[in-house]
Amino acid sequence: MTEWEFTGDAKSWLDQAIQQDPPLPFKEAKVEQRGSGSNRRRDLSLLGKDGRVLITGEVKLPYRKDGSSPYLHLVVADARSKARKAGARFFFTWNVNECVLWETDAADAALHKQDYKRWQVTPKFSVLREEHMLLPTTADQIRYWIPAFLRDLARCLNATEPFERRTPDQRFIDALESALELPIQFTFEELLSRFNKKGPFRADLERWMRDDQGWVLSADPNDIRENLLRAAKVACYSLVNRLVFYEALLKRYKEMRKCEV
Repeated sequence: MTEWEFTGDAKSWLDQAIQQDPPLPFKEAKVEQRGSGSNRRRDLSLLGKDGRVLITGEVKLPYRKDGSSPYLHLVVADARSKARKAGARFFFTWNVNECVLWETDAADAALHKQDYKRWQVTPKFSVLREEHMLLPTTADQIRYWIPAFLRDLARCLNATEPFERRTPDQRFIDALESALELPIQFTFEELLSRFNKKGPFRADLERWMRDDQGWVLSADPNDIRENLLRAAKVACYSLVNRLVFYEALLKRYKEMRKCEV
């Protein structure tokens, strides 16, 4: 599954949903359209009934470097630039799992100062690898989401559904949680692999979950997976907290030794 193939599928699903809901302000979806005087292509464009571009979008695959999160600054900046050239009022960044809608001409384009609207398209951790894109359930989840997505877009265009105001810490948390989805899942899979082998690692991990965290241990496979997922989240958030604290100190104390990984 390539980005181009998925975008083509998404166009078909969008067109189908538009045809089934005539009151929507959209005529059709277009893929790979160029901006005026530019060789850069927009992944998706939603056209109004008069043929004008109303909303543009950039699509990334979640297992690619530029698709790990729809909040990545370079992806958002590129999508905004294309939306401006197209004269679109809104644009979205979509990494299959999560979609975020932005205002093209926001008062302040800086990510940490901008409001947005977000959708969790698929259940968390459901699309992490290329083979997950080929599962019928993935297509079903996206096709189920698209009609509601289009209705939400229509309300935004009509100014009947303003963006929810978010504080700086809320914006930070949204971006952080999105960026951690892949690391958490990969950590979980590694923990599960080592846990199933039995031995010192399993004994130490169970001791930590029981004595340090106060979690209830069980032989039920579902309970084991739930505890291991919780352990993966604790590990990733703990590490990120340390890194964020380190970065804050580095801004204040310039002489600190830089961390190298």
